[in-house]
Amino acid sequence: RTEGGESVATSLAFGDVKRDEFYAQPVAWAVENEITYGKTTELFAPDDGVSRAEVVTFLWRVTGKPVVDRAIDFVDIKAGKYYEEAVRWAIAEGITKGVDPTHFDPDASCTRDQIVSFLYRFAKAQAVEIENPFLDIKEKDYFYDAVVWGWNMGIVSGKSASKFAPDDKVTRGEAVTFIYRYAKVAGGDLPNPFVDLKQGEFYYYPVLWAANNGITSGTSVTTFSPDDNCTRAQVVSFLYRYDQQYNDAN
Repeated sequence: RTEGGESVATSLAFGDVKRDEFYAQPVAWAVENEITYGKTTELFAPDDGVSRAEVVTFLWRVTGKPVVDRAIDFVDIKAGKYYEEAVRWAIAEGITKGVDPTHFDPDASCTRDQIVSFLYRFAKAQAVEIENPFLDIKEKDYFYDAVVWGWNMGIVSGKSASKFAPDDKVTRGEAVTFIYRYAKVAGGDLPNPFVDLKQGEFYYYPVLWAANNGITSGTSVTTFSPDDNCTRAQVVSFLYRYDQQYNDAN
C-alpha cells in the first residue's frame, strides 16, 4: 500500500540505506513503527529533502495519530490529503502556526531550523541555560532556544562543531534520526534513581541513557556524583561497555 506517495516496506530492505550510516537504525525504527516508509519498497532516499507536511505527519504518527477537533484555517490544506489530520493536530498543539496566518505551505522543503522548532514545541520544552556552540545561531533567531535545547539533549547535531546550518534543507535521513533520538530520549520514560541528578542539567539525559543501558552506574544506589572527577580507568570502562553492548550487537 502507499500513503503520501511513499511505499510501505515491511522490513528494512532498502538498497540505499547502508548498515554503517548514522540513520540506519532510525530508518529501521521509523519503518517498523510506521512513522515513515520508503519511496519505493527498495529505496528510502535518505538524501532527499522532506516537506513540512511530511515532518508534521511523522510527529503525528509518533504520538499515535490523535484525532482533534480543530478547524484548519490554512487555505492550502485540502480535505483528504494524507497530512490533513496531522496538520490539524499540529495547529491544536501549537507545534506550527504556518508560514503566515492562512498558509501552511505543505510541499515546501522543511529546513533544519524548522524541524528542530517543531520538535521543541512538540516536547513543550523549556529553554536551557547553556553555551551555544554554533556560530551561525544567534540569540535573536526565533529558533535559538530550540536549537540549543536540541543540541543539549543530543537530538540534533551540527554540520560541524561550530555550524548548525539552519537554512539547509533537512534530509529524510536526518529527519527520522532527529525524531528517533527525541523518541528515545523523551519518549523512553527512563527512570532516574539518582537524587543528585536534576532535570535541566546539560548531562541529565545522557546520564540516564548511560545508566539505563549499563554503560555506567552511580557512586551509590541513589547518587551519581556528577561533579566528581572521573578516572582514566572509569572512562576506559565506559567505552568498553559501550563497545560490548552496541558494536558486538551490530
